[in-house]
Amino acid sequence: MKIGLIPLSSDKGKRDLEIKFMDDIKDFLKNKEIEADEFNEKEKFDFVFFLIVTGGSEKNFLNIKDKVKSPYIFIANKYNNSLPASIEINSYLDGKGRIFLWDRKSEKKDLLRTLNVLKIKDEIKGKKFGLIGSPSYWLISSSPEPDIIEDRFGIKVEKYPIEKFIEKVNKISDDEKINKTLKEIKKKTTKLINIDEKDIKKALKVYVALDELIKENGWDLISMECFRIIEPLNTTGCLALSILTSKGLISGCEGDIPSTLTMYFMKKISGKEPFMGNIAWIDREGDKTSDLILAHCTVPLSIVNDYMLTTHFETGKGVGIKGFFNKEVGTLVRIGGKNLDNIFYSRCKIIDNLRDENMCRTQILLKINRDSEYFLKRPLGNHHIFVEGDYEEELSLFSEIFNFKSPFPS
Repeated sequence: MKIGLIPLSSDKGKRDLEIKFMDDIKDFLKNKEIEADEFNEKEKFDFVFFLIVTGGSEKNFLNIKDKVKSPYIFIANKYNNSLPASIEINSYLDGKGRIFLWDRKSEKKDLLRTLNVLKIKDEIKGKKFGLIGSPSYWLISSSPEPDIIEDRFGIKVEKYPIEKFIEKVNKISDDEKINKTLKEIKKKTTKLINIDEKDIKKALKVYVALDELIKENGWDLISMECFRIIEPLNTTGCLALSILTSKGLISGCEGDIPSTLTMYFMKKISGKEPFMGNIAWIDREGDKTSDLILAHCTVPLSIVNDYMLTTHFETGKGVGIKGFFNKEVGTLVRIGGKNLDNIFYSRCKIIDNLRDENMCRTQILLKINRDSEYFLKRPLGNHHIFVEGDYEEELSLFSEIFNFKSPFPS
């Protein structure tokens, strides 16, 4: 990634101040292994930062703004009316720019979070998405063409037959890796319900087979048509997908491509493992969404305090995970649309872990202050992604970079 720097000041007599400010920013970015240089129309830059050196630089911004594509990012210092000028410029842009204060305290952390989002576009180019089987037949709005994913994000989808995968699992023996993983899992397991160690070992064969396949093909993320393996293998993929995601390899359920991509992007943005779940129920207060239940039979073991292992909800077979979260602030996200150019996201808070026997095993009750019209009239699909922490600001920038739009007014 290469950043172009445009210093703006009131007149040419401030060139020494411009150079000093640029050198500070260059050194900072160099320490983060990001190349930066003064903007030049003849060179190609991925993004541009405006360095507001002094007041009175607003007119200079108007003269150059059309040569720069959004997002508009401004860095202001404490002196020479830099911040007042930045605020005036952002007011002209109707607040669509982003101002960062160049100090030695918390604002630099915000700039680092922004840099992390900007880097995503480069980081994901050429990555490989392993799709084992096909999207499950009920995902009638979550099965985009692979070409769209490559065109939009530079990620290549590689398909692998589910039949070959089943054969691979059947060849896995009860080896040392399975026994070692079993011991690790049992450390945090509080209870086994209707299953025993034999059932867990059978589910771990799916994990070992997936892990081998990922390494053989160099995949960076995967999704599996997991319901197709249940009958021939008499187990489920829930535990395998959970372990892989916990270890940093994003692994989605049911061959759901948009949701798995959402998980992948949220891992990049937050550095945390995401939870894919069904929108199982919504309690409304008028037109507002009051409480929303997100539920699924798999959850990354790394993000829950503890968990019970039981059977898969729909089939009563294999191993499902009943995980329990802290009551924490999070973000609910989903990308979708025919061309994967729509996005929904909202800050939320976990208010309870539920234990309903008539829903998938891990169940969190979220407080979310968004219009229920999105979920009931214009949803992007059933599965949504929860990640711990508030990432609305980062997702706003992410949406701008990748030209996402909202499916429905918030």
